[in-house]
Amino acid sequence: MIIAVDGADCSGKSTALDLLYDKLTIDRGMSTDRVKRVRHPGSTRAGQELRKVVKMPGLTIAPTAERLIFAADSVQFEAEFATFSAEGGIVLCDRFNRITDFVYGQASGMQADWLIKLQDLVGLNLMADYYFVFQLPVEEILARQALRRKDTRQEHCRIEDNGDEFMRHVNDQYNSLKIKTGSFPSQYPHGEYIGEKPKFNHLQAIADSRAHNIIPVNATKMPQEICGQMLEHLSKVLGCRKST
Repeated sequence: MIIAVDGADCSGKSTALDLLYDKLTIDRGMSTDRVKRVRHPGSTRAGQELRKVVKMPGLTIAPTAERLIFAADSVQFEAEFATFSAEGGIVLCDRFNRITDFVYGQASGMQADWLIKLQDLVGLNLMADYYFVFQLPVEEILARQALRRKDTRQEHCRIEDNGDEFMRHVNDQYNSLKIKTGSFPSQYPHGEYIGEKPKFNHLQAIADSRAHNIIPVNATKMPQEICGQMLEHLSKVLGCRKST
């Protein structure tokens, strides 16, 4: 089973995923051999080296080259985790390769058709059983990112150097994703597409094809509350109780 969280940088997804991992392995007693917490890029040994490249401060990478690096990470992830997830393993993914790659590729100015062709070419097959999309007003995202840049303890991310307009585009795309399950409330204050709505939402189409359930998350809430909502969704398949 693959449980993915995604959203703009500083949307709170990584914190919520850490809490979910602790709930499953500590509170619920699931073996760490059964539950793996990974990130994209960087889920594998090869991916960790690729991650160092894409996050290297001051490094200039052509958009096409950057997408090829991310695609290589995605292929390696599937090679190492496809069997694990098929045999009952639980993979908690911080970002989900095919969808994340499309979001950041579009924000870099790349054409949707080219990105789709690239993804088809590398032959990604894994789907997310649950895909939690963290949605926030863009001004909140930018404020959080500004605070992180001032914190010298935080890892510097080259991608954030692309500027506010780049991050606005990224956040707008995540906010455009709609629910794809009948079991979750549909009242999300930040779930509407910001700006001119495209005639065809390529991202929504890709997300629909790569995830059994797309669940928008109101990321203005506290991490513990968000984790509780995630557990509530997963209770039917994992036997988890809602966090308190």
